[in-house]
Amino acid sequence: MKEYRAYSIPGNKTIKEFSIEINGVKIYYPSSPEELVEEFIETVDERRSRFRSKYKAKEIPKIWEEAGKRCKKACMENLEVLSATTKFPEEALILYIENIFDNLKEDYLSEIVEAELGSMDYLDGFGKYLKSKTTKVKTKAFGPRYVVHIFPESLGPQPISTFQSSVLKSPSISKPSYNEPVFTTIWINSLKEVDEGIGDFLWCIPWKGGEDLEDRLFEDENAAIIVYGAHDTINKIRAKAKGKVLGYPLRAGVEIVSLKDSRDVKKNAPKIVRDMTYMDQTACFSPHIVYVISRDSSYPIKLCEEMAKIMNEQKIRRKRLSVDEKSVISMLYHTYLLEKTAGLDLDVWKGEEYLIIYDGTNSSFELSPLYRTIRVKRIENLEDLKNTLYDYREYLQTIGTNLEKEEVAELFADYNISRIVDVGNMPITKIYHHEGMPLFSPLIKWIDIEEEKRPIRKIERKFSISYKSKSI
Repeated sequence: MKEYRAYSIPGNKTIKEFSIEINGVKIYYPSSPEELVEEFIETVDERRSRFRSKYKAKEIPKIWEEAGKRCKKACMENLEVLSATTKFPEEALILYIENIFDNLKEDYLSEIVEAELGSMDYLDGFGKYLKSKTTKVKTKAFGPRYVVHIFPESLGPQPISTFQSSVLKSPSISKPSYNEPVFTTIWINSLKEVDEGIGDFLWCIPWKGGEDLEDRLFEDENAAIIVYGAHDTINKIRAKAKGKVLGYPLRAGVEIVSLKDSRDVKKNAPKIVRDMTYMDQTACFSPHIVYVISRDSSYPIKLCEEMAKIMNEQKIRRKRLSVDEKSVISMLYHTYLLEKTAGLDLDVWKGEEYLIIYDGTNSSFELSPLYRTIRVKRIENLEDLKNTLYDYREYLQTIGTNLEKEEVAELFADYNISRIVDVGNMPITKIYHHEGMPLFSPLIKWIDIEEEKRPIRKIERKFSISYKSKSI
């Protein structure tokens, strides 16, 4: 039986552990995570001081790129373990791991910081910010005292999230999902392999429940929490935390395609399948519905038929489903099949690994039960779709479309939508603004040093003379 430790702390300290078997893999957890958290908090100021003095902000992107290479290799060597914890087949994990790390480059990471802050030098010392006739201003960006990362079961956000805190030189604790702690631990250990010293500032500690432990972490008004999870989870943390909270809740995507002829059908079907099968729709950018704009009412059905053909040849299997997940998809299939036999404008295509539903009865938005289950609906125009999606505006993130993107952006500017991409490119390869928000500014406090170019007494004398003159 394969074994793996689901935590990473500085040094070679021996701690008490217990193990859980997850799908044939023995995972070791710390017996007293609260003791580790307490040690982190008690030493965080000293660690933060060392972090800020030892590293320049411009050094962090290079470390992250090199760690990405190490982590990719380590993940490929542990596919069996990751498959057991994530339930994704190994061939699917290879695709996801490549997508995550092949784009984790030093230039990209440096550029997103520079684009947002103006200069990475502001993270290391006071730099020139503003110079006018009367005032010279220098400024510096300070990160939180520490950052807590709360990660989901899915792979992906760990490298960029830990970069958010580390480029600000804030020590951090990563809390991986209790059921899938392996990927996060591999990532933190990869950083330590590249630069052993940085391991003093990035801890990985899993825990389950632990309200007292979280209360201890969340009580510092100078700390920050970056949390991925359900809306309810994020709202509960916001209610408890005294510091800043960056919440990235579960979201959904939609595809909007214009089909003018059969060539459009052939061209877009494989692209939609790619978006639909990536991570089996469990990611926030994944499409739940395909909306088709077409004068010919047969094209949405032809699109479904073409997608089904492609899905039948799909070599990458979907993740292992629970009994409940299988039951939901089966119930959905039989419901639509029954309604089709009753004469409604519906059709279904079912394969071993997918379910495609054509629904001509309405254009309403409906969340997919996921795992390669998608609805295709016809709409007349974008304005109608805007009204249709209104009640779900807070839950949408990405639109994949073959329409004019700027037009789509203007139309949905007041919705939560933060990414508009080509059909087939919905999976995220690089993050620029997450959920429409900047990555670093929400975590930063700026301190300005202002210097008057003229002595204050001369300014006071000028104001005094002016005041006396007006009083006469």
